[in-house]
Amino acid sequence: MFNSYFDNNFSDGFWALFGAKTVIMIATGFLGIFLPIFLFNLFDGNIQKVALYFGCSSLIYIFTVPLGAQFLNDFGFRNALRLSVFWGALFYVIFYFIDKQNSFYLIPLSILATVLFRLFYWTPYHTDFAKFTDNSKRGKQLSFFNVAGNITAGLIPLLSGFLIAQFGFDLVFIIAIILYLVSGLFYFKIPRTEEKFSWSYSETWKKFFDKKNRPAVLAFTADGVEAIISVTVWPIFIFQLLKGNYFEVGYLSALIIVVTIILQFITGNLLDNGKKEKLLGLGTLFYSLGWIIKIFILTSFHIFVAGLYHNVAKIFSRTSFDVMTYDMAEHQGHYVDEFTVLHEIAFHTGKVLSVIFVILISFVLPLQWTFILAAGASFLMNILRKEGQMEM
Repeated sequence: MFNSYFDNNFSDGFWALFGAKTVIMIATGFLGIFLPIFLFNLFDGNIQKVALYFGCSSLIYIFTVPLGAQFLNDFGFRNALRLSVFWGALFYVIFYFIDKQNSFYLIPLSILATVLFRLFYWTPYHTDFAKFTDNSKRGKQLSFFNVAGNITAGLIPLLSGFLIAQFGFDLVFIIAIILYLVSGLFYFKIPRTEEKFSWSYSETWKKFFDKKNRPAVLAFTADGVEAIISVTVWPIFIFQLLKGNYFEVGYLSALIIVVTIILQFITGNLLDNGKKEKLLGLGTLFYSLGWIIKIFILTSFHIFVAGLYHNVAKIFSRTSFDVMTYDMAEHQGHYVDEFTVLHEIAFHTGKVLSVIFVILISFVLPLQWTFILAAGASFLMNILRKEGQMEM
């Protein structure tokens, strides 16, 4: 089974993206589930402020990404990816110095660094991925990324939780800074992509609200809604449930992830054999149910069982959704970067809407009831299977 993956001749561009993204995933793995917890403690346990932080960065990005894409016409995608590593490193440099006394000044700077990283990274990355991957092998190729992401998302927090418990956050911030800079080495070998963003600012928004594009936009928006609950609310919820034990948070994440890696490879083969639409339908259904199950979690054992179930379901929903998204991007031809901008706007619109919901519901209900929104959003992603197309 594994030989069928490594016998494929993937492009040099793919391996450059894979190498850089893997190092970035390791860097973010050290702080992925712990960054919302860091902010939660910084804001004295105020979940509304944590949600607002993530919402502000997405809101600014929504209105600047078309302008950023126009800027990249002259600056170049390859140069943008190279510069993005410095914005990513700067983000963690700022967090290294943040405390309650200077947070009023440094939090806005960290948001600015986040927006600049996104502007210089995500449009070139998604565009290059669509260009450097092969439609007949994309499921396998994407599985490489997802397996690497699963390993880092599960195993790195085990080490990170230990380091934070023993030495505090400063050490993991330093590690993340170094790794972001190291990731830039892979971009020296990345091929040049000849793409030009051809829309004006107003035309971009016209296409975004075009009725013909609505199903795909709704699917990508739903993806953003679910993302906020997954990467922001869920870590804080389990941190509270485990009574602030950083190591146990990391340990449980590692334990859950180990059993999912082989399944990720199997999924890649199924997707390349033309089963991505069926897998998306089943995956989104079972993944949605996973969020409902998480509402009733009370113990660390519950976290393990629910997390394991959710992770397996996510393999089928996430991978199939991403493969179909990149297939759709490839079909746009020279409009792949325009498609990517619309995707980014929709995805972060979902994040902003999710933040508003989290803030409102947190005043009247326990945090876990936001998981209902994540369940509904996860199922809505199924639109991409039936109606998701875009016309450039």
